[in-house]
Amino acid sequence: MRIDHLVKIKILKINSKTIIFNKRIRSYCLYPYPGHKRGCPNYGKNPFCPPTAPYREDIIKKYNNFILIYAIFDFHNYLIEMELLNPGRTHKQYACVLYWQSALKKLMKDKIKGMTYDELFGAGSGFLNSQSMESAGIDVFRMFHLNKIDYEIRPKEKIIMAALLCRKKEKKGLDKFIQGSIKGE
Repeated sequence: MRIDHLVKIKILKINSKTIIFNKRIRSYCLYPYPGHKRGCPNYGKNPFCPPTAPYREDIIKKYNNFILIYAIFDFHNYLIEMELLNPGRTHKQYACVLYWQSALKKLMKDKIKGMTYDELFGAGSGFLNSQSMESAGIDVFRMFHLNKIDYEIRPKEKIIMAALLCRKKEKKGLDKFIQGSIKGE
């Protein structure tokens, strides 16, 4: 099933003061979740993951332009459509990330393609060959809150997937591009 019709992608220039770092964020990878008693199996194995991937508070001084690209996925209507297409499956089966996450990441990658940046922190470790925001120590939920992006911690209605693009210099026309992207929705 294609999910394009259930996704809106937004681009937002954000202030560095809204990028909050906390070393504790990197330990979240070790929290157990269904099927993984010891947390994420990539911890300590993937070079984009802690503890190998570095804590990156340095980006605040290194860059002066930050662009947040985020996808809003209508999870509620996706589940309804999946139930209609596949009657008899469980809610857990419909919600499984294996059925929607790669399509959502592809839409994000397509939006980022062609944009210029010096460094990117992705939607998950390895996204476009980059470290995730969480593995860098960025408190993503706090950043969403400070930038007035509505999100759910345990999504029932919508899922937010985001990437942070960092630039040393302002690109001419970038603000126009961002405003055009927001108006074009």
